[in-house]
Amino acid sequence: MSDLMSIAQISDKLGVSKQAVYVKLKRPDIATSVKSETVRQGNKTLYTLNAVKLIEQAFSATISDADSTKVEKIESQLKNVKEQLESTTEQLKNKCEELRQKEQTLNELNVKLKVIESTIKSLASDKSFLQEQIKQQVQQLQTATDKEVKYLDTIDRLTTALTAAQALHGMDKQQAAIEVKTEPEEPTQESRSEPAPAKQSIFKRLFGKKK
Repeated sequence: MSDLMSIAQISDKLGVSKQAVYVKLKRPDIATSVKSETVRQGNKTLYTLNAVKLIEQAFSATISDADSTKVEKIESQLKNVKEQLESTTEQLKNKCEELRQKEQTLNELNVKLKVIESTIKSLASDKSFLQEQIKQQVQQLQTATDKEVKYLDTIDRLTTALTAAQALHGMDKQQAAIEVKTEPEEPTQESRSEPAPAKQSIFKRLFGKKK
């Protein structure tokens, strides 16, 4: 390899564009360093191997700075991601705690619901039993009421009969008194031969069957 290299050769060696090499050579520190390492051949400017090393070092320093910037940026991003993860983790812990409390509340509600269901079943059973008892008591009351009505009807009929009997008895006493006061007529032959009709009792008059 020749000890002198053109801009094109330097760009190929470093894997950068010629424009990038020109930009580096315009830097004051680089321009001053490579000034003594520059050779003019015709219309071309050639650079010694020392100049090439200086240019290469300038690119390496630039790359290092860029890498450092990238690392700092990545570290900052990682820090943000870490903070977000910590925040998300804390939020998840809070959510888990809320879910645990809700689950506990739900379990308590389920226990209460089972108690209520058992109470409802017990009340339904008691209701059926009470309805049956009320039905029997109503039937017993109806039977007692029917008996009471019959009893009152019997008393009413007996009261009516007694009143009528008392009235007839009074009439009989009046009739007997009239007969005592009245003189008996001379009985005829026919009346002597006919037997006197027997007096019917009061109850027989009242309750006797009509023919």
